[in-house]
Amino acid sequence: MNNFQKISEMIQKAEIAPHEKNNIILLLEKATESDLDLVLELFMSDQSWISKISRNFSSKRDAILTGDKNMWQRIIEDEANYLKNID
Repeated sequence: MNNFQKISEMIQKAEIAPHEKNNIILLLEKATESDLDLVLELFMSDQSWISKISRNFSSKRDAILTGDKNMWQRIIEDEANYLKNID
């Protein structure tokens, strides 16, 4: 079983809406094998990342679809703040 299949199985088991599962899987289909290595490692260490990434992706998609530049800016600022606080 390759990394994409392993990740897909983990996503299918996650407690998020079916359309959100499909969105993440479609997004990851474009990832390189080295990116998938990192995603698999992240999901294996903490499966809550599946829902975090799903929420982030959905928020970004909504900001793009609505053209809401302020929403996009808030998402990016939240990401930057989160990254600053990682040990």
